[in-house]
Amino acid sequence: MGDDVNVDLAMHHRASNRLPLPLLLIELPANSRVNISQDDSKMHLRLHSDQIFKVSDETILFQKMGLTRTDDQEVSRIFDPEMTSYLKS
Repeated sequence: MGDDVNVDLAMHHRASNRLPLPLLLIELPANSRVNISQDDSKMHLRLHSDQIFKVSDETILFQKMGLTRTDDQEVSRIFDPEMTSYLKS
C-alpha cells in the first residue's frame, strides 16, 4: 500500500523540532524576487523583494486552521502544555 512510518522516529522528530514562537509568516506573489539575509548573531533577518509583501504572526495561521474557535479541552488534546499556555496568553 503506502510507505511504512517509523512512529518512534516520527514522535522524536516532532518533539525535537518544535516551532519556536512567535512565528512570522511572509506572503509574497509567486513571481517575486526575494533576497533574505541575516546578521552575524542570527537574531535579525532582512528581507528585500521586488514586490509588496505581507508579514503576519502565527495568529493568522491559527485563525485559518480554525483554532480560534476551539475550547480549552480541544486545544489541550491537540497541543502540549507549553503551547497550550502560549495560546491562552
